[in-house]
Amino acid sequence: MTTNPAPLRPPFFVRWWRRLTNLLALIVLIPVIYLAAGFGLGTITRKGTTKDKGGIDVWIVSNGMHTSVVLPATGAGYDLAAFFGLPTGPAAPRRLMIGWGDREFFERVPEWQDLTAEIAAGAAFGMHASALSVTRVDDSPDLFTDSRRLKASPDQIRSLATFIKDTAEQRPGGGAQQFILNRDTPGETFYRARGHYHLIRTCNQWTTEALAAADLPRGFWTPFAPSVMRHWPLTKAGDTN
Repeated sequence: MTTNPAPLRPPFFVRWWRRLTNLLALIVLIPVIYLAAGFGLGTITRKGTTKDKGGIDVWIVSNGMHTSVVLPATGAGYDLAAFFGLPTGPAAPRRLMIGWGDREFFERVPEWQDLTAEIAAGAAFGMHASALSVTRVDDSPDLFTDSRRLKASPDQIRSLATFIKDTAEQRPGGGAQQFILNRDTPGETFYRARGHYHLIRTCNQWTTEALAAADLPRGFWTPFAPSVMRHWPLTKAGDTN
């Protein structure tokens, strides 16, 4: 009776070299897939509804990396100024620019050069709490570097305001829970928020979720700012019609 000889195993070095090259290929492939999915799915438009005449102005503004929503501070049955503890009445802000993101990023990265691998990794994998950034906007948001404007109905504005309020952590007595940063941010206030920033739910995806809550045009999945902005028409500086 004869038996087949056992197959020869590759040398130890060869086996580990194969494992290492497979791991390196995976490390390279994952970011490529993420970028392709982010920009590819971001091109898919969910149209929503807009009110061309007699509507209320809503803006999306971007610095190229981060997007925020700009809407009236009060009106249509809501009062975001009071909710965020800002001045009300004649001293109330006309509009608020509101964005969501990683709390550690807001606190420790005032400039891009301050970003560290530790902060980036913690944000990417949802290891930090989140926050809302709220900024008073008195001039036309069309003056921002990249701003897009549509007109919404009162019901849509209320839905948008409700989504924003539901994102914030609230004090026992009501209203958003503010926290103080260790850096100077004139005109900008920060509040504790629900949920965690991570690679799937980024600050820009939160903007899209806010638009979805109001049934406004948005992308399918928008981890990057350009994927949010592409679904809204360009506006001209100073155009307030």
